[in-house]
Amino acid sequence: MLELHVRSDGSSSLRIEHSPGDLAGLYSGKYFEQVSGGIPSQWSVEIHPRGGLSIGPKDWIAGDFWERMMERDPEAEAAFEVTRDAIVAQDPAA
Repeated sequence: MLELHVRSDGSSSLRIEHSPGDLAGLYSGKYFEQVSGGIPSQWSVEIHPRGGLSIGPKDWIAGDFWERMMERDPEAEAAFEVTRDAIVAQDPAA
C-alpha cells in the first residue's frame, strides 16, 4: 500500500500499484486485510477541513501530483518511482 485515505464516514481507499507501468489506483479498503503494521518514514498526514484524512508521501497527498501522474509528467513519474521504491524497501511484508 502506497497511500491511505479515510473519509469522514469511516470508509477508506488504498492506493496500490497493481501493475508496473500503470498508474497506481485507489481501491476500497474493505476488500483488503492488513498484513503489516509498519508506517513508512515517507508518510505524513493531511487532515481535511470537511472531515477525513490522507496518509502518504507529502508530495503525493497535497497539490496536483496525481493529475501530473495522469498526464505522464516525467518529473512526477521519476519522483513516484523513487518514493515507491523507498516505501517498498521499508515494508517487511514486501
